[in-house]
Amino acid sequence: MRRLSYVVAATAAFALSGLCDGVAGASTPVPSGKSYVAYCATASATAFHGCYLDGASAPATIPAGSTITTDPVVPPTATATSGLTAPDGILGVVPRWQVNPRLHIPWDATTFLYIDKQVSHFIPGTLVGSLSLPLATPTDIPVTGDYSSFGAGTYYVASNTDAASGPVAIICTGATNTPTDELTGCTSTATDSIAKGSDVGAPGSCITPGTVLQTIGEGSLKGKTLFKNNEDYAAVRMAYTTNGITFHDVTPAGGIQGLGSPTAQTGIRWVSPGGTVIQNPDGSLGLFFSEGQCSDGDSDAFGSVEYATSTDGGLTWQHVQQIPDGDHAFGTGVLSTDYTYGASTYQNEHPGTALDVSAYYEGRVYSPSVVPHYSFRGWHRVRLTSLTMTFAGYRTSKPLPATTGSGVLPLGRSCETCTTPSATPYIPQPTDPALYRNILTVRLTPKRGTGSNPYSNPTTYVAATPVVAQVQHGPWTTAQGDPGASGTTPPYGPNGDIAAGGGAGPYTTFTTGGSPTNIFGGTTYPNLSTYPGGGGSGTAIPYTTAYAGTPGPLAGYCGTGGYASFGPSTVPSREPAGFEPMSPYYFPHIEPNPDGHGLIGFFDYRPKDSDEAVVIATSRDDGAHWTVKTEALELSQGHCPEGNSDVAQQTTTDDGEGHAFDLTVDVNGRPEWILYTLNRSNGTLDTLGSEFLAHELVPYSHTLGLPSSEPVGTGSTTTTTGTNTVTNVTGGVSTSNLTVASTAPFLEIPGRIYITVPSG
Repeated sequence: MRRLSYVVAATAAFALSGLCDGVAGASTPVPSGKSYVAYCATASATAFHGCYLDGASAPATIPAGSTITTDPVVPPTATATSGLTAPDGILGVVPRWQVNPRLHIPWDATTFLYIDKQVSHFIPGTLVGSLSLPLATPTDIPVTGDYSSFGAGTYYVASNTDAASGPVAIICTGATNTPTDELTGCTSTATDSIAKGSDVGAPGSCITPGTVLQTIGEGSLKGKTLFKNNEDYAAVRMAYTTNGITFHDVTPAGGIQGLGSPTAQTGIRWVSPGGTVIQNPDGSLGLFFSEGQCSDGDSDAFGSVEYATSTDGGLTWQHVQQIPDGDHAFGTGVLSTDYTYGASTYQNEHPGTALDVSAYYEGRVYSPSVVPHYSFRGWHRVRLTSLTMTFAGYRTSKPLPATTGSGVLPLGRSCETCTTPSATPYIPQPTDPALYRNILTVRLTPKRGTGSNPYSNPTTYVAATPVVAQVQHGPWTTAQGDPGASGTTPPYGPNGDIAAGGGAGPYTTFTTGGSPTNIFGGTTYPNLSTYPGGGGSGTAIPYTTAYAGTPGPLAGYCGTGGYASFGPSTVPSREPAGFEPMSPYYFPHIEPNPDGHGLIGFFDYRPKDSDEAVVIATSRDDGAHWTVKTEALELSQGHCPEGNSDVAQQTTTDDGEGHAFDLTVDVNGRPEWILYTLNRSNGTLDTLGSEFLAHELVPYSHTLGLPSSEPVGTGSTTTTTGTNTVTNVTGGVSTSNLTVASTAPFLEIPGRIYITVPSG
């Protein structure tokens, strides 16, 4: 095979060395052949806006003809795989001895299930003009996208008046892309008026009413966007590899059966891009995964954790079932979301009570990863005794809304399977912790088959009460929140750590050690970096754990920028001493540690829009506590995504790498340990032609051979069309513009660009 290189290559073309010296505030021409790194906040068709130079000592004049590029799709420290179809994550590995022989897969191959996800697949385009319904006679409808692959079928459009009933149907006899994109021979019995530019859903689109989606904080009430139904395509596929880089898809023509349908309007539509395949005592395969439905409004598949079995090597799955959950105080009695928001509602109605653990996953529960435990007689494995499962959860399906009080969106459905609003909705309060991206751990015990032989039937499992995992030595965001309209008020302390007086301060700092809870206002809260507030613009808005929106300084991640009172910082802050609840992490993948002691886990570390990375940690107590071994593949080291002003525009996106999954692949009789991640850049992730990024892991290395930083992008290129001066304002607050030939391929704006001035 082609060997993977893990020497951290110097990207000389984009190095900051050689930046011209000068007096701050003076405009200095860029010497020819020199390169600059810049960040820009927005883009129009032919210009980048809100740009500033990173690390420059003076503004610079950029001449016409300079080259503008972005980070590459495949960085020099990784290798791209080939042969997969829009992979979004590995669902589970099929044991070698369980691979179906009719697939003719080589014995020494590694075979797995993965998720093929294609973003916005069911909305290729919009209406070219307005549309008046009904259509009594067959009518051709011009659209902006190519629908020809869908052909004849039922298409969908909507106006705002359809929010409670859902998109309306249009029956078309076909679709063409020559000479223009059109839906042909369309009729409709609905009476409606559809605006120009409205999304057109293809056959198989989700058509959940906007009012239903909004009961859990998803969707919208705007028909023009089909109420923001999630229209991603996701399907389970199977592939194998013999070298870790080249893959061969062996999915049968009819697809993997029994795990839902990518066009289902009810029941399982999406399967999580993370799960685990195990072998049951009777020889069948077991699969742990999470599922999503149209009414959940998100293809991440966060509705419930499921278990299924297969007797043909993973091609067909049966006995799909939810897993009973030992937490019966609230929740649903199974490992699923609780769209009644029972625990959160109860705490709001009973101040001073502790928040039940079900609140950590009542809005999302997904991406389960499982490690089985066996009893042994000598060296022989006797029986499966239990399993350790980790999964990710949110308190709400979306992070808490940016306003409270009169602007808050009531959340809740009248029952878990209902689509009607709850009679007693959950009203997020200013002091509610968001519980954003939590890692939870739970022990599963087998429920044996009946009869004299306990192994006669496939095993099912019962979950104990989940616990919030804790972590030490991890990355940390020490301060976040709204600094106030004046820009001089310090940010909030975590968990409502605010002195008397409401949103005016003074504010104190994070309290570490002891129990993973704090008490504020007589109510017990989890000890997380979450900032409550009063809800007014510029005063006290609640933000989720390490969630960088607008506004919000990020002390420690800002380099020389960020909130002034914290001073310059070039090293991201580390977690305080001791264990803290494991947030914001998600998409866990755990397995036995190769050193033979405990577990090793690969986690997405996701403080949104600020400092994303892959974190690798180990546990010696069955997943209850984790110690970070290394933080790697960071997107933007030392960069502050916000400027140093309360009104600064965001200058990076949250799209690094994620969904890490490792495989041990036999290559010419020698095992190679390889980590696979996604390039999550807009325009690359979940598109046909995208592939995994592969990184060979080095056992017993502190970093496992991974580079600490690995920027990824879309590899876009353009040139400047005029002379522009770009500032170097500390923290990135800038109104500088760069006029260019086209910004169309630059889908990662806000984000980083590289400027190279031509030589000569």
